Amino acid sequence: MSGKRNYGAASSILDGACMDCGVETMARDEYYMLRDALWRSINPLVLGHLCFQCAEDRLGRPLHRGDFSTAPVNRMFAARCAALAERLQRARPKSGGLASILSASAIQARLTRKKRTQSALGRLSAALLPYRGRNGRVPHGTLTRVLREHVSETLPVEIPRFPRSDRSAGSIRRRKRINRRR
Repeated sequence: MSGKRNYGAASSILDGACMDCGVETMARDEYYMLRDALWRSINPLVLGHLCFQCAEDRLGRPLHRGDFSTAPVNRMFAARCAALAERLQRARPKSGGLASILSASAIQARLTRKKRTQSALGRLSAALLPYRGRNGRVPHGTLTRVLREHVSETLPVEIPRFPRSDRSAGSIRRRKRINRRR
């Protein structure tokens, strides 16, 4: 038995390659943690890795110290990675606000140029970007629809359909009452 593990479908998530350009982020010590809401806004799937350049492309501006979480991993990897250390030193831009962030169409245009190198996970994550809410989350119905469209293109897997009303708390209570009466 070789020492190499086979993770199957999860290998693209676990290998540390950037979802957009394919560069090995772990080999370059580009391992970092952003604030949760910011990470969700650039990667609605939450899974996977992005190199600094691709994260900044999706965000539409350079990363600065206010974008990073307070997790110890950021300080630990900053000692090994000059690019991370430099971004952790950057101050938040004074002008900024929403004016300094690229529009969704400009971000989509940048991602379209990377289609050649994007992983399947990166393409799915990029397809969800226009549907983000204020907190970076994608509504459940939209997520299911986009997943169904993208998965059907790449895998012969059927995603089950669950009507929204069947999952509501009221319908669950009704079913329990009906089952008790039987």
